[in-house]
Amino acid sequence: MAVLGAFMLWTTRSALEQQMTSRIEAEAALLQAEFRSGGADRLVAAVLERSRGAHALDYRVQDPEGRQVAGDLPAAKSGWSEVSTTGRSPGETEDGERVRVLARRLPDGTLLAVGEDTGRIDEATEAIAFALWWRSG
Repeated sequence: MAVLGAFMLWTTRSALEQQMTSRIEAEAALLQAEFRSGGADRLVAAVLERSRGAHALDYRVQDPEGRQVAGDLPAAKSGWSEVSTTGRSPGETEDGERVRVLARRLPDGTLLAVGEDTGRIDEATEAIAFALWWRSG
């Protein structure tokens, strides 16, 4: 039973991580298309619009000189990374959140970063682990 439970936790976590990766990649591709069709101004407007709402992703747009012009993610290097944020919103803990980030340099030197809080994956796997523990106990 323990092996089956561990396998179930691993496969669930892997599936959720793949969904997160796909969502971030799709969002980055959409925003890159916005940039191609309307430049940095259109990209910034799209990020400001898309960052609203309860299930919004996290963003950062940085101009070629390195100044943050939109979003609230901390600075990130090109490629995939994980960053930690500090409490910045009402109700958020001082520890902030861990965010999986994809950052890409655009043709004019602008940096676009898109990320998502990994907390929901942790919460889901903890809930499954608790259910398995409860069922076995």
